[in-house]
Amino acid sequence: MAVWLVVLSLTARNSVSEAVSSMEGNRVKKSRHVNFCSTGMTFRDLEFAYRREVPYYSRNKTLFSTTNQSFIASYGRCAEQCIEDLNCNALELCSIPGGSECRATTGLLNTAPQTYGTETCKQFVMDLSCGDDSFPDRRQGLCIFDDCSDCDCVRKYKTESGGYGLNMDGNLVFVLCEFESNQTWTVIQNRHNGSVNFHRGWQEYTDGFGSVLTEYWIGTEYIHRLTLSGLTTIRIDLEDHDGDKRYAEYGLFNVSDGNDHYRLTISGYSGTAGDSMSSVNGDEKADGEMFSTFDNDLDTSGKNCAAQGRSGWWYGGCTYSSINGEYDSNSNNRGINWETFRGMGYSLKASKMMVRRS
Repeated sequence: MAVWLVVLSLTARNSVSEAVSSMEGNRVKKSRHVNFCSTGMTFRDLEFAYRREVPYYSRNKTLFSTTNQSFIASYGRCAEQCIEDLNCNALELCSIPGGSECRATTGLLNTAPQTYGTETCKQFVMDLSCGDDSFPDRRQGLCIFDDCSDCDCVRKYKTESGGYGLNMDGNLVFVLCEFESNQTWTVIQNRHNGSVNFHRGWQEYTDGFGSVLTEYWIGTEYIHRLTLSGLTTIRIDLEDHDGDKRYAEYGLFNVSDGNDHYRLTISGYSGTAGDSMSSVNGDEKADGEMFSTFDNDLDTSGKNCAAQGRSGWWYGGCTYSSINGEYDSNSNNRGINWETFRGMGYSLKASKMMVRRS
């Protein structure tokens, strides 16, 4: 991909439309530097890199916009506001009747089909520290791959395991990607130090919470979308406080949609931690259960296991497994529990849930 570093001086008198039109095409072999700075202001120089054309009518997560007869004035004000808003990662520069429009955006593409209009805008990302195929999130310092919805896609561009931003049906979702020699895992839950409270309600569990830089739950809605796209093998890594590490892997893992309350289907165990989710006694198994939280009690025990365990989980009864429980709590059924590893009265030190294609 050709890279343009665009420089638009607000003190210039020439039309920016000429500068923008000169950047069309993907066969440019060298970069051009341009400076965004306001006349009479001490605002620091900004650099934006041309990335691609985007549909005008898609409104790609627009934060704010400016319009003006002058390209220079419109872009200049837009750029100043963008640098001050940490949610802003990109500008979209559009020609409109009578002038220009500059839209400050998160940089994320709207994945919904565009049903009208063929007009396009030119998208510029704030810098190229992430490379040509992604752009940086300014809050967390992670690279966003807005053409990707799972870690298999990210692996086409990156080889290092770590945190990345994905575009999941138009929503920015951060995950950990683990790249092993012959397998790619998308991490959906990660706990290791108790820095994030997992005693949350239904909506937070649906949307996700925490941070890939600490601990997080990706969200039951996004787990559903990942399994729907074919990531139906799950591995659960567990560690106790003595450093003993075990794992449970299931060859079939599926989570239904919100209308079915994210019901779990899980089977095909292998591993060293023991099976605490599928082949367990009667009502205690998680297989076939709807997701349950303290404010949306859907377990089959009649006890509100989510309230007792202080976590959201696929509860049948209140025992055998719940690795979203209260950190460092050894109260029965309340901690990070895996019955077939250390029992329900022992809260584990760390857990990680990750999915891959079967």
